[in-house]
Amino acid sequence: MMNTYVNRFSFALNDRKDEVTIVFAQDAPQFASNGAIEKVDYEPVANLVMSQHIASELAKKLLEALNGDDTALIETPVCF
Repeated sequence: MMNTYVNRFSFALNDRKDEVTIVFAQDAPQFASNGAIEKVDYEPVANLVMSQHIASELAKKLLEALNGDDTALIETPVCF
């Protein structure tokens, strides 16, 4: 598995709000020969579609991990 750095994301819900689409992307600078940034391209690197249940569990686990809850770091499969 290859890791890819992202510094942007966007998401959308379907009309029934039972599926979520998340696009992870990166702003990739394009450099001139003198090293100056000429422009910044928006490059999507991953598109995910998941059920509302899985998206909720993802959000919950991320918040737990970011708030220092060590149990969130234990790999727990979430199925629906």
